[in-house]
Amino acid sequence: MKTIAAIPVRNKIEWTAPLVEHLLLGDSVDEVWVYDNGSDDITPKWVHHRMQIDARLKLVASDGMRLYDMWNHMIKQASAMDDKVNLAILNNDIRLPINAVTDMSKVMREAGHTIATIDPSRNAIYTPSIKNYAGGSLLARPIEPYAEEVVPKKRIGFAFVVAAEFWKDEEHAIHPDFVLWWGDDDLFLRNAKLGGTACWVRGIGCDHAESITTNDNPDRYESIERDRATFNAMLESGCYNV
Repeated sequence: MKTIAAIPVRNKIEWTAPLVEHLLLGDSVDEVWVYDNGSDDITPKWVHHRMQIDARLKLVASDGMRLYDMWNHMIKQASAMDDKVNLAILNNDIRLPINAVTDMSKVMREAGHTIATIDPSRNAIYTPSIKNYAGGSLLARPIEPYAEEVVPKKRIGFAFVVAAEFWKDEEHAIHPDFVLWWGDDDLFLRNAKLGGTACWVRGIGCDHAESITTNDNPDRYESIERDRATFNAMLESGCYNV
């Protein structure tokens, strides 16, 4: 069984480089895929040079691909690699705890789920040593990670793991009409319709800095509204009914 982390990026090396380093040095993943969506900063050059040090790092040229085109490509590629593949799809504007992807994958498999997300109630740091002004602990104490099954509307799209082989025989995991938004809703609902289940992995938190994908897209408002209309039409047609 392989564990892969995939990150769609465009520029923002200041976010991408620390996350890649964390995955290579602070996790136990088999590969890290950087999907470069036409960066004009040093991102491709940095990844290329970092690949010379660690062969687990791969650069995937994805110029012209939309966000969910990249997600679909990641899932399709991972599903063909092995009988079981844990694929983490990650924003580049996040910070994760040590071994987060490995631990999320383990919890997902042991609990029999097909999607696992971070715990939205926790930060990335696991320590009670950070104090508030009253002297109390600012952060929740560490707990042993466990799966809490959630319904599709509880989806989290910036840091999650899928059982890639679950989608092996499907044409796509996310409907190709989605451009920038609502694709995570589509993925989680399709997962449920096909008999899969999703969970939050309680105890594994994440720091999510900003919505880089949407903020840097000049057509973001138009794309979001178009995706909203697509999603509502699919809901009304009953295509998500289990």
